[in-house]
Amino acid sequence: MKTSYSFLCGYSYAWIAGYKPETFDKINQVLISAEQDPESDFAKKLIIRNRPLADQIIDSYGKLGFLFLSRDCIRRVNGPHPLAHVYVSYYLYNFIYDCKAFLDAVATMLNDLYSVGESGGGIDFKHRQFKEKLSKKLIVKAPELDRSIKQNENWFDTVVDWRDKLIHRFSTPVSPAVSSNHWPSKEELGNWSLTPCKMLVEPHPYREPDFKTLEKKYGKVFLEIEPFCEDWIKKACVFYDHVCEAVLKECGKEETSSY
Repeated sequence: MKTSYSFLCGYSYAWIAGYKPETFDKINQVLISAEQDPESDFAKKLIIRNRPLADQIIDSYGKLGFLFLSRDCIRRVNGPHPLAHVYVSYYLYNFIYDCKAFLDAVATMLNDLYSVGESGGGIDFKHRQFKEKLSKKLIVKAPELDRSIKQNENWFDTVVDWRDKLIHRFSTPVSPAVSSNHWPSKEELGNWSLTPCKMLVEPHPYREPDFKTLEKKYGKVFLEIEPFCEDWIKKACVFYDHVCEAVLKECGKEETSSY
């Protein structure tokens, strides 16, 4: 195990995968303490300062862990199996859904931590009003996190676009035996179990894509799936590092509540 466990790690697979923000232990020390339980000679009782914040940290870190878990599941099934493309599609879709869920969890935590004042569906990095109101708070209290959010706006928009299209109207075709910019030929179908799957470069309606248009737009038609996941995970982790650094500056100011 690459990192030590703390209460805030919760159930997150991110910890199992070896990722934990450097500030996590310090946040844990500020938020969590153990005191002797007066009703027991042996047991200790956890004292949590700002239980809602602790829950939101556990939730956001847990959802970030699902990205690592989906990636690892794709690694396990994207190989010699005639239905690899089916399993890979399932885990890839979950990877994208969970990435949006992670961003929503962070947005909710920051909305509460900095008293942004949004509620319900208004708490979302896709909304300009939320980002502008949050930015006004962060410029003063956490300028590095403010810069990180601005630097990640294009990625946030990409995550939202992929998630919304997959949920509502499009698919991300995953194809086995891709040797060029076309669907597998009859000859290639026999090699499904031997060739790692690839994904179409963008979500697409449920019909055969226009390969020429896609190649003109992106310079390619298919993407390697694992590098796609690794890129999003790296962005998510760097962003979450900045989030936790900002949380550490704020979390020691709250009232104490018992677990």
